[in-house]
Amino acid sequence: MIRPLLRRAAPAVVCAAILYTLASPADVDAGGDAPDPCAAKLHWAGERVTFAGTAAPTELIISAAAGPEAVEVRVGRVILVHVDSRRTVPLRGVTDDTGVRQPRVIRLAAGETKRLHLAVRAPANRDAYLFEVEAVSGTCHYAAEVGVVREAPTGSSAPEGTATGAPQITSPLTCPRGMASIPGGTFVMGSDGLQAEERPAHAVGVSSFCMDITEVTVAAYEPCVRSGTCGGAGSNPSTWMDRRRYANYPMNCVDHGNAAAYCASVGKRLPTEEEWEYAARGGDEQREYPWGNAPTTDQLCYQSTDPRAIDQTPCPVGAFRGDVNRWGVLDLAGNVSEWTSSGWSRDYLSTRSVPTQSPGAPPGVMTGSYVVRGGNITSDASYPPGIAAHGTPRAAAREGMVHVTNSTYVGFRCVSSGVVAQGATPAR
Repeated sequence: MIRPLLRRAAPAVVCAAILYTLASPADVDAGGDAPDPCAAKLHWAGERVTFAGTAAPTELIISAAAGPEAVEVRVGRVILVHVDSRRTVPLRGVTDDTGVRQPRVIRLAAGETKRLHLAVRAPANRDAYLFEVEAVSGTCHYAAEVGVVREAPTGSSAPEGTATGAPQITSPLTCPRGMASIPGGTFVMGSDGLQAEERPAHAVGVSSFCMDITEVTVAAYEPCVRSGTCGGAGSNPSTWMDRRRYANYPMNCVDHGNAAAYCASVGKRLPTEEEWEYAARGGDEQREYPWGNAPTTDQLCYQSTDPRAIDQTPCPVGAFRGDVNRWGVLDLAGNVSEWTSSGWSRDYLSTRSVPTQSPGAPPGVMTGSYVVRGGNITSDASYPPGIAAHGTPRAAAREGMVHVTNSTYVGFRCVSSGVVAQGATPAR
């Protein structure tokens, strides 16, 4: 059963039943997009921003991962991305995870990953901004956005109805094609009435973001494999079976590292579980399911309702237009469950798993357990009001999965910070 695996972070699921798999780059036939040498050279990604108090500098955390060869990267400008300006923020110092001061020019051995802590001087109204950290390596230029998503502090709960942090931007964003604009706001996350891992219910502020309307498809994932940025799917893939037939199906059997690598390769990232639940609940509408509060038996892709879902395989993305949230995002409740960037915890008061670079593994392959959200094709008619055997479409439901898991029933979608729409104003 998948359910115990997800909740207890057990060993990986073997994707024996998958109908479409991706080969390693060497096995993929010729053609397609040319590899991006800069993307293969260095993975430069923002993780989060932390605040130590009004008198202390803001700390931005960046992940730098070298490709198959050693690389030298210079930490460039830090830009404050405001609704009406882009000005440079003074960089006050760079340290690593151990607190050791680092030079502005960082040298990484082949396959090495470093988490860099950048102290910057930021204005008092910090919640109104995003940060963009630039880097240069030879002729390659990189930029990583770092934003703020507030969540309940570890080991404590927020009083009912009290937000744990104000969203940094609540105005609508201008999003790329294929993404929905999710305006920020405050909502009550979790549930006190059903599963222990959903407790306690607590108010959370989420900033505006863009979210993929559908789960990432086989066709969209293919160029990432061709370029060598993403690995293949399944436990031991050797072929890419019938990939044209399944081009519009969700890419599954992808572990967390490859899901994150794909999102980064297209200038996006995996959603936090706060962002995911906010989208599934329709923000402050507090929906029980993406479409509303009434469970149905025919509105999402799961085994009892879809004639296309033979032998518990996923459906084409967006096949069920009734599985839609307030902003037009599809398949949050059915088809495949989805990876998030959030470390797993058994409830909201417990310490989260802290993912770290896996020793001896390729750059960006992390050790740890992550939160997986959403129902999937193995959900059945027993789900309302309880929990189905392999996941539930309720917006508050959450699971934990080991980072290396390749599951037939798990895929992913990406999010990004987008561009603040003209005339919009930040939250105050």
